[in-house]
Amino acid sequence: MNLSNEASDYAHQRDAFGHKLIAFPMVQDTLGKLTAKMEVELATVFDLITLYDRVVAKEACEEELILNRLFIAIMKKESAEQAIYFSHEAIEMHGGNGYIEDFVTPRLLRDAQVLTVWEGTANILGLEFVRLVRKFNAHTLFISSMKLRLEKVSKSTLKPIVVKVLDELQIDLNIFTSLEEDMQKFEAKAMAQRMAVVYESVIALEMAEVTGEHMALLADIYLETSWGLRKLGDPMKTCQLFK
Repeated sequence: MNLSNEASDYAHQRDAFGHKLIAFPMVQDTLGKLTAKMEVELATVFDLITLYDRVVAKEACEEELILNRLFIAIMKKESAEQAIYFSHEAIEMHGGNGYIEDFVTPRLLRDAQVLTVWEGTANILGLEFVRLVRKFNAHTLFISSMKLRLEKVSKSTLKPIVVKVLDELQIDLNIFTSLEEDMQKFEAKAMAQRMAVVYESVIALEMAEVTGEHMALLADIYLETSWGLRKLGDPMKTCQLFK
């Protein structure tokens, strides 16, 4: 969140070609995508924390215990890697200033980089994902949980997008379970990343359902960006956030 704020604040203050940086559509696009990802991922982490609290309080059933472990694995990987990506974008927004120690962004990059080590490397989290699938059929619980939550989303016109990517993920997870263990370990990180984005996509729909027009736009931007839906010349949805 600090990284997104630093980039936004700088863009509102820095002059270039006779305008503030924030006036340029490409800058608005970058900040809009960061905002959408930040809001959706933050909500997803808090959704995970809600389940984790049930586990700690010994109120969770066996299926929730498994889902808790799965969500922790995929979201630790995703959020740690995104922190590094956000650092990169914030530094680039600052230009040369973002690289020197007079600004806060180099420290934020160092703080972000360590997350992929201390919070569990992607390889270790990938192995945890394989174990949860092979021993506990965590993938089946994940698909069932996401489908159940999607059934409760009734207002959003974006729902078919998430239904489609969830169905595609289910097909690939079924293929994944039929692979030899070494091949599963090879494919694990990519599969876990897709599951994290599907999880976040469901959360995005739920947020848009209850928090109004602004969040509906952020959910739209998140889904369009995450699943590569935008075509050349389509509306500049990210720029709408700055009107």
